[in-house]
Amino acid sequence: MKRQIQIVVVAVVIAGVCLVAAGCAPYGPSNDGARTDGTTTESPITTGTSTNPEPPGPLELTEADSGSTQEMQTGQLAVITLDANPSTGYEWQVDGEVPAQLAQSGEPEFEAESDAIGAGGKERWSFMAKETGEGTLKLIWLRPWEKDTPPAKTFEVKVSVR
Repeated sequence: MKRQIQIVVVAVVIAGVCLVAAGCAPYGPSNDGARTDGTTTESPITTGTSTNPEPPGPLELTEADSGSTQEMQTGQLAVITLDANPSTGYEWQVDGEVPAQLAQSGEPEFEAESDAIGAGGKERWSFMAKETGEGTLKLIWLRPWEKDTPPAKTFEVKVSVR
C-alpha cells in the first residue's frame, strides 16, 4: 500500500514538473521575431493610410437623441438605450422596417434598475451599419394589443452611413 502511494506521489510530481516546464517554454515565434531559418516574423513597415480602416466604436444613443441625424461608418454599431418597463405591457418595436443601411444586431436586451417586481429599466437595441446611404429608423413604445391607440412614445433618428 505504501509503495502504491509513493508511485502515485512520484507520478503527480513528474506531471507537475512537466506542466510547469511546458508553461515556461515560449509558444510560437520568439519576441524578437527570429526564426530558425534566419528569416523574421516581424511585420513590414508600411506608410500611408489603410484602405480598410477600423470602424469607430459604437455610436451610443438615448431618447435625448430622438429627432437627430447621426453619421456612421460601414461596420459601425449603433446602440440605442431607451427607458422601458415591460411589466406595464408596453414594449418598444421597430415602426415599419429597419432602413436598408442598417441591420438589427441581436434581440433587444432589458436591464432592470432594481430587483423590485415590476421595476423599470433600460432596453438596448443594437444596429450595424451595413451599407452607405441615408435612412430613418423609428422605434415606437406601445401596447401591441391596443391596435387603435397611437404609440405612447417614439424614437426616431436619421442615419447617414458613409
